[in-house]
Amino acid sequence: MSNPRSLQPRRRNDRQAPRPFHTARSINLPTTRPLTPGRPSWRGRGPFFAPLVAALLLIAAAATTLYGMSLTSTSSASPDPGGAVRDGVTISGTIAIVRDGAVWGVTGDQIVQLTRGTTDGEIAWSRAGDWLYFIRQRDETGTRRNYDGSTTDLKMRVPTLFQIAVGGGAEESLLDGLVSQGGSLTNSAFIFDPAPGPGGSIYLSTDYRGLSGSGDIGSDVIIRYLQPSGRVLAPGFPDYAPFGQQDPAWNSAETQLYYVQNGSGAKDSVSRIVAYDVANTTTRLFSGRGFIEPAPSPDGRWIAATRLTTKGTDVVILDALSGNVVAEVTRNGRSWSPAWSPDGTSLAFLVPLGSRAALEIASVSTAGGVPTIAASVRVLRDPVDPGVRPAWGSRAASGLAPAVSPSP
Repeated sequence: MSNPRSLQPRRRNDRQAPRPFHTARSINLPTTRPLTPGRPSWRGRGPFFAPLVAALLLIAAAATTLYGMSLTSTSSASPDPGGAVRDGVTISGTIAIVRDGAVWGVTGDQIVQLTRGTTDGEIAWSRAGDWLYFIRQRDETGTRRNYDGSTTDLKMRVPTLFQIAVGGGAEESLLDGLVSQGGSLTNSAFIFDPAPGPGGSIYLSTDYRGLSGSGDIGSDVIIRYLQPSGRVLAPGFPDYAPFGQQDPAWNSAETQLYYVQNGSGAKDSVSRIVAYDVANTTTRLFSGRGFIEPAPSPDGRWIAATRLTTKGTDVVILDALSGNVVAEVTRNGRSWSPAWSPDGTSLAFLVPLGSRAALEIASVSTAGGVPTIAASVRVLRDPVDPGVRPAWGSRAASGLAPAVSPSP
């Protein structure tokens, strides 16, 4: 099943760790800096890499209190009675979540299985909602060369980026993380956070820098993009090693890309959201310290995000112009991983449920000019994997799971 996120740092050659971290030392990111598209700009000085902080809350063994929201109801028939949609909940489009390492879709008043993996995660919908992207991990044995010329076997967790059509069809591999480094030497790249972007490109957090067989892996995990041709390029965003970048997210007009520059502080997180302007090819600091997982609203006016404090993590909404917090979806330090509904009236997010997570939806109103949170409701009866961010697509998905389970 999907790996939980944690605070503990891991060395970069620990290939069991598919996630980055969010608490790090202070950084001095320039407010504006010209970019050169296509120019690699990694700074590989740091040896440490660690997964996401949000699931620290998952150790808590209590569920959050609901605010009593009533959604349009139909019968709660489900092909999976053990994980059924709760009575009174109907979802427009499809919310993709992960349970026990397989991707499921919550659509209408049903939950349907979309993949039959056991290590699937990092899900994203295409802009039109007709393609689902996800990353599947597999175990491999790699080989590295030692200083004395001998070789040592490595146990690796190798990621592969897949896509699958909502209307059905075979899973298609787009990018594999297994890298040949010459002869019998092999290693594995990090690949996570797929974010479909302009021109059919897919933006990723990865240290993979070259074509298959080149053995070209950088020391830093940064934002790069996969072209339809299969080439992986770096847009040249400024990076402050060894912490790297993650969480790329495009606005609907594809004029702004938001991502997280990780940083480290003595106590609090200093990770920040950075905004990249396509027209001017410049970056600017968008948020204050301690914000991750940006999610632009469909109309581009708001950015939902996860705020990190000593209290825990909360989902908040920021103004897309100023970066200031204008609404708090929660304030109890027990929520993370926001995803907007396609019509911009709701936010899906995760909250603790025992050692796992529950999927909740908050109703968002902007009638008064700024977002207000009307209510929230728990969507499913059973928990979901805590380390995988929900993704909300515009189309209703049918079961896409292949008839035969994939090989481990």
